Amino acid sequence: LAFNAGHRELAIGASDGRIYLLDVDTLAVTSVWENAHQPSVFCLDYHPDGRTLFSGGRDAMLRRWDLASGTETGAWPAHWYTVN
Repeated sequence: LAFNAGHRELAIGASDGRIYLLDVDTLAVTSVWENAHQPSVFCLDYHPDGRTLFSGGRDAMLRRWDLASGTETGAWPAHWYTVN
């Protein structure tokens, strides 16, 4: 889980490989990003700029996401095994 206070948004990484974005006030799912990591998303953190989300997963990749478009803007092999 990661919380973005500026946007009142909660990011949830799931074992189905997706990242879910939720409105904090209603808990409504506002966006689902498919195939973020294979097979599981293990960690998330918002960049202080409020426009970027970082994720890590079982695939040992660190990924950078643009929140406005939901697109991946960078990916790096960050570890030999999972990124926790």
